[in-house]
Amino acid sequence: MIKGKISGFTILGVILVVFNIIMFVIPVEKNAVFWLSYGFTTAAFLLQIAVFADAFGKAYTMKSRFLGLPLAYIGISHLVLQLIVCFIFTALANIVAPWVVVIVYVVLLGFTLISLVLVDVGRDEIVRIDEKAKAKVFFIKSLQIDVEMLFEQLNNEQLKEMIQILTNAIKYSDPMSSEELYDLESNIESKVSELKKISHEDIESASSLIEEINLLILERNKKCKLLK
Repeated sequence: MIKGKISGFTILGVILVVFNIIMFVIPVEKNAVFWLSYGFTTAAFLLQIAVFADAFGKAYTMKSRFLGLPLAYIGISHLVLQLIVCFIFTALANIVAPWVVVIVYVVLLGFTLISLVLVDVGRDEIVRIDEKAKAKVFFIKSLQIDVEMLFEQLNNEQLKEMIQILTNAIKYSDPMSSEELYDLESNIESKVSELKKISHEDIESASSLIEEINLLILERNKKCKLLK
């Protein structure tokens, strides 16, 4: 992504230099149409720099940078159209009225800006939903890791069998959490922490706790269904 961003800026700089050379070398009258075309096209280059910076900014995650590709494509499309229209109007500088040029450029710029805003809002919403989903599945994933680590530490085969059943119950539980389940999930975490502290030889107490946790997991699954 970073190499692509640097390459993009480099290519953009080369095109800008070539554009300036062409604009001031071609034998056309430097009238209002010429300067309007030159000004709006230069602005399109500056807009593209801003679009690249926003699409692939360092503050974003890899996923949001990938989702920023449509922004870059919109910016590039605008720049290409702007260059084409610019050269057409420059060639017809003595024929086209300045007000026509302004209207065309403003409409093109306005359409591009609206598209950029809509795509950017969509990207932010996708990232927000993704982050929210990650937070909601953290409880089950974290709980599963805790129980699996406990399984690895045990030597008693009877306890290991019970822990394996608990691990499977957690593994196949509904991964999505919610605020309504906070107290229940806190209770489950508390019981698992208590289970970690029990002596590996105290099979009776461990069995009782595992049974409690299994029942709490079952209760959580049923409540997850109700919340959907």
